[in-house]
Amino acid sequence: MKKILILIAGLQFIQMFSQKNIKVYQERKEDTVAYYADNREVYPMSFVFSGTPELENATAPEVFKAVQVIPAQSFKNRIAYFVVKDKTKKWGAKKMPGYTMYTGNVNQNTYDSDYKYDLPFKKGNSFTVHQGYNGAFSHRNENSLDFKMPEGTEITAAREGIVTDFIQHNNTGCPTISCIDQGNYVTITQTEPLPNIII
Repeated sequence: MKKILILIAGLQFIQMFSQKNIKVYQERKEDTVAYYADNREVYPMSFVFSGTPELENATAPEVFKAVQVIPAQSFKNRIAYFVVKDKTKKWGAKKMPGYTMYTGNVNQNTYDSDYKYDLPFKKGNSFTVHQGYNGAFSHRNENSLDFKMPEGTEITAAREGIVTDFIQHNNTGCPTISCIDQGNYVTITQTEPLPNIII
């Protein structure tokens, strides 16, 4: 029975983290089970947990961190490990807490406030700003800009960095908050030095 409990807890934990370039796995050695994460992405990934694991007949020698940042291109980052109390009884993690996964380091709270961003189109062109900072319908409490451009206008990056997400398939929209989910976008994270790792 104890093997089944550990296996089920392990599978739930690993499924929780399923993402293309994130691998979570467990290693078991006699009276311990440890969970590790590999991050093959070129940017850090952050996991924010809603609580702590519920354990049965086991202890956690280390404090379980509610926020865990897995560095870019790093391997075997220990997320948690548990030690059995009584080997004659079933043991393991009965339940792992829920989580939210973020691209980048959620602990980073400093930035270059003097950074000069480029306009998102080729130099020499000019376009009308349709909605500015803290706009009336979709930029509430946001420093965002909307430009009126002909369909097919080439969009360029506003800064250097790593593209972490984009949407380019939307071809509808409207100037009200009801169409807020119909925009195309590119998300760029600040460039960070990468470890010298050969994969």
